[in-house]
Amino acid sequence: MPSTADTPAENPPLKIDSTVQRGMKIGAGITAIVAGAILLWYTAQVLLVFFFAIFLSVFFSGMARALQKRSHFSYRGSLAFVLLGLFSILGIAGLIIGPAVADQSANLSKALPLAFTQLVNEIKLMPGGNSIWNGIQQALDNSKDSNLQNAMKFAGLGLHGFGGLIFAIVIGIFFAGDPELYRVGFLNLFPPSRRARMTAVLDELGFTLWWWLLAQLATMASVGILVGIGLTILGVPLSGTLGLIAALLSFIPSLGPFISVIPAIMLGLTISPITGLWVCLLYLGVQTLEANVITPLIQQRAISLPPAFVLASELLMGLLLGGAGLMFATPLAAVVLVLVNMLYIQDVLHQPGSLPSRKKIRPKR
Repeated sequence: MPSTADTPAENPPLKIDSTVQRGMKIGAGITAIVAGAILLWYTAQVLLVFFFAIFLSVFFSGMARALQKRSHFSYRGSLAFVLLGLFSILGIAGLIIGPAVADQSANLSKALPLAFTQLVNEIKLMPGGNSIWNGIQQALDNSKDSNLQNAMKFAGLGLHGFGGLIFAIVIGIFFAGDPELYRVGFLNLFPPSRRARMTAVLDELGFTLWWWLLAQLATMASVGILVGIGLTILGVPLSGTLGLIAALLSFIPSLGPFISVIPAIMLGLTISPITGLWVCLLYLGVQTLEANVITPLIQQRAISLPPAFVLASELLMGLLLGGAGLMFATPLAAVVLVLVNMLYIQDVLHQPGSLPSRKKIRPKR
């Protein structure tokens, strides 16, 4: 029999240096982040439609639960009543207000070129105005070749956006029809030990989106009414349409007001330069009132977001996804803040964080 000394020793297990292991983990993490970023880039439009569907489902569900608490209807009965009421209101408003809005919009499309011509004449009368206008005209001439291409691209985006809106409404109704089905399905993706925590996260996200939307609707109505009344007093034509534009664009908190004031100033200049100045002061006054009085009063029962964070999110989403990303940048920012507060500040850093549900002032009974 062979001696023990003659028996070849077994090969020892191969050990990987800790530095190599750390490098492999870092490489795998970077690869996962890059792959996730690429996937997000190519599916961003679909994810935005999905987020809009969730946004609508929160609104439909919140309205239905509010009606359920104040009536003897079941949840689904309340939801059916809410949907029927909302679509009926939209249909009736379209029949009553639609023709007037369409007529004023047509007048606005005719009035803006006249206002632009008058503005050009005012520029030419300024010292050095001819040279300024020649530079602008040259830039416009250089862009004429791509006007048709840009128009076709805009039309394609409009059709794409309309299709996304229809899909979002349908999916939102399905989500709101049986929210527990999708809620439980989502929670089943997590280990049982994490489901209670993720339930709290979902509740906080729903609370945040619901109260943000209510606050935004109240702000939009206030801004539209004040702008419409102010422009009527100043004698600016098409004040109703301009007030509606101001209300809709105030859905984009930081950049919307700057966009809505442009057609109003142009129409004000068709009357006189002083009227154009008064229009500027009107919009400035309404935005000051909205920022310092209306919004703080509304947000006593809603949520507040850091202005710099909102503006940065709008710029980023507008750059990545265009107008649709700009429109939903603020609610997405609210969702990100909730996730950071709950999943990082509270769960990782073990700090209390700042959550909208803790800031909400409930009415006294």
